[in-house]
Amino acid sequence: MEYCGGSLIGPDVVLYAAHCGDHTGKQVNVGAFERAKITGGAQPRFAVECILDPLFPGENGISNDFAVCKLDSPVEIDEDDVRLKVNKKSKIPEEGDELVVLGLGVTEKGTPNYLMYVEVEYITNEECNDEYRYNGVVEENELCAASPGKDSCQGDSGGPLVKRKAKGDGSFVDNQVGIVR
Repeated sequence: MEYCGGSLIGPDVVLYAAHCGDHTGKQVNVGAFERAKITGGAQPRFAVECILDPLFPGENGISNDFAVCKLDSPVEIDEDDVRLKVNKKSKIPEEGDELVVLGLGVTEKGTPNYLMYVEVEYITNEECNDEYRYNGVVEENELCAASPGKDSCQGDSGGPLVKRKAKGDGSFVDNQVGIVR
């Protein structure tokens, strides 16, 4: 989604960050793992309608940073290798859980050509809002994941924050617990 990520949460619905803007009429490359290329099974679609959370940006200018786009046609989904589930359980994640951020955001080495990931730890909002971390900007309806020296980067916004579970056969299930702000 141009300079942001997103998650396919239905055959023709993408979840992403509202601050990434309205993508209506724009191409969305679903399943893309290589920057600006339709390779390895990536499927181009067009956003026919995008809805930004009506409460965005909220009082602090960054709250309710969610949006969804309806695609022009369903995406063919092969769940043999990867399966994404949207989290519906309030107890997931738990403090200390390792979470995965996926994206094509800028790294210390520049802009990557391939999808990157980093593992970060879920921490409580109280700890996250410490004056030496985010100093109170993380709200009750948000969650925080951080590890020393690891973080999401510019360009990862809207991409998934997942709790990954290996199935033991080389495949895994990603339980989406949030999106990158």
